[in-house]
Amino acid sequence: MNYRIVYFVPDPFLGERIAIAALADGVGLVRRPRDLAELGLDAAARSLVHASLAELERVAPEGELPIAVGPQVVGGPVRSVPSGVTDPAQWIASAMSSGVRRPLPTLP
Repeated sequence: MNYRIVYFVPDPFLGERIAIAALADGVGLVRRPRDLAELGLDAAARSLVHASLAELERVAPEGELPIAVGPQVVGGPVRSVPSGVTDPAQWIASAMSSGVRRPLPTLP
């Protein structure tokens, strides 16, 4: 099973992205297991994240991000859930929690 982590980019100039959800084959949208309020986002950013998640739940085909959620919501690379995992949604949620904040890749 493949999945992509979905990141919120609060400020592209700061070089940070925050895992907010994942899109998984056969599962659909997997939300972060913890409250977004603990991420230290201001009210406007939290509102944008909630609206983006609602749009993803409504229209996102597996693995694809609708244009309506961009440009501050981006998808990471396609990855595979390890074989033998019995609950892929729980495994993906755990993977998101272990690396919530990540720097954006630098351009050459």
